[in-house]
Amino acid sequence: MVSPEAPGLPEDLTRAALRRILFQMPRTVLVLIMLLGAYSCRADSKCNLADPSCNPLLVAAMYSRLPVIKNLYAIDTSNNSVRAFRVDHATGKVGLLQTYMLGVAPGTLTAGGSCLFVGQTGSSTMLTARMDDVGSLTQAQGTQNLAIANFNDIQYANGSVFISVAGSAYSFRVGNNCTLQQNGNLANVNGANYVRIHPGNRLLYTSNSATNDVSVCAINGDGTLPTTCPNYLTNGAPEEIAFTGDGTKMFTALPVIDRVNLQAVDSQGVVATGSPVLTGGTGPRAVAVDPVGRFAYTAHLTTANVSGFQISGTSLSAVPGSPLTIAGLLSAGRLVIDPQGKYLYVMQGTSLLVLGINQSNGSLSTIQDFTLTTSPVRLVMATQDLY
Repeated sequence: MVSPEAPGLPEDLTRAALRRILFQMPRTVLVLIMLLGAYSCRADSKCNLADPSCNPLLVAAMYSRLPVIKNLYAIDTSNNSVRAFRVDHATGKVGLLQTYMLGVAPGTLTAGGSCLFVGQTGSSTMLTARMDDVGSLTQAQGTQNLAIANFNDIQYANGSVFISVAGSAYSFRVGNNCTLQQNGNLANVNGANYVRIHPGNRLLYTSNSATNDVSVCAINGDGTLPTTCPNYLTNGAPEEIAFTGDGTKMFTALPVIDRVNLQAVDSQGVVATGSPVLTGGTGPRAVAVDPVGRFAYTAHLTTANVSGFQISGTSLSAVPGSPLTIAGLLSAGRLVIDPQGKYLYVMQGTSLLVLGINQSNGSLSTIQDFTLTTSPVRLVMATQDLY
């Protein structure tokens, strides 16, 4: 479920900042805000109760609809399927909901709206499935050939799917039954290993390991991309990219030099020079940041561990117990943090590991080790709103 737009609030990052404030309030306080807003609006003869823009308290109440994790999906290359997991957002624990067979080798995936998009390995073929109310998958459009070069990564944002290929980024609009239609021209970028959407949904970033930089493309109101995009150095060959919830900080995993880079991002998406920090492990490929911007985590291929960092301005310091050793950690397994910043999910061999995040110091503790018979990789999260 997608939260409605709140009238009267300007740009996406302003709304993100309000979410951040509300996120840290007790639920009882949010309910009280809603009741006071409704009462004061009712007392104003010129105020339409159905129009939240007439009353700031109701605007705040609308944004008490904070997202919680609902499902996790992971591609499984051993049997060409997608594993769907149901998540208990109160405890963070998972249960296997469904094994959805694809028939072809999956390479990457993303979720958006009621659709799940799976890119086939080494091709331009996209497979689509529809997510029902509980997260189970049924066939939507099925297989669609996008007639572009073999793509590396895909991301969903605001009704569009963005795809990175070698040297280019594409935008596709999502239509009925999860169909995709190319939207405008391709954007020329350097390399394009991974693609990430900035939290304001107005900027697309690609990591370019061959040129040691990231490309930043403005996303137009209709979802199209410019033909050229500026590039910013990352002090190493970047893999995955992650942002703080307010979009003011960008993290890149730099596996060649065993570091993570923290760089400031201004309101126009310009990336400042950063100072890479040793991660405490070898081969960091994945990086994730909690939504409030307190802690960041990296997963390492060679040393099979996860490191945690406390964020203070543009500085990073290790959290207690970092790095945490995880036997069988997979290089393709992305780290996922739930929207409330309580749980960290990571694939480790034939298990999906649920780690609790200490809200005071960012240290990690094991909540659940959910065992599977195969080794799924590349996690993606689907959320729902919770009053």
